[in-house]
Amino acid sequence: MWYEKIEDCVKDIDGVMSYLKNFGYDRFFLMGKSTGANKICVYHQILKQQGKKSPFAGYILLSGGDDVGLWYEDMGSELFHKVLENARNALDEKRGEDRPIMRRCFLEDFSYQSAYDILSPDGLYNCFPFYEAFRERL
Repeated sequence: MWYEKIEDCVKDIDGVMSYLKNFGYDRFFLMGKSTGANKICVYHQILKQQGKKSPFAGYILLSGGDDVGLWYEDMGSELFHKVLENARNALDEKRGEDRPIMRRCFLEDFSYQSAYDILSPDGLYNCFPFYEAFRERL
């Protein structure tokens, strides 16, 4: 079961940075592939919102993923929007962070919170909305 929230990447990245600094490293580049590229963008955006300067000398983004668009295409519009609505409702009712999402969809191993993070077209996760840019608004 996956419980990840995309904004938790800030804690993860900062934790690794602290660990590496203990070994005397002082110049860092952050590289992410696919969802890792999304996490770099979210990391940078959250730091900027907090008025903090990035500790990295640079970022390397490889194959940034449009997970929202890929799920939309795989699930189809009707199921996509139904799952997104169910996840939003579960979160509104304070039952989404530790409960698995319904079994009859592609996201059966995700909590409602994680599913909502991944599917929300307006969420932090949607850094590379290629599907929307080339096809249609979700």
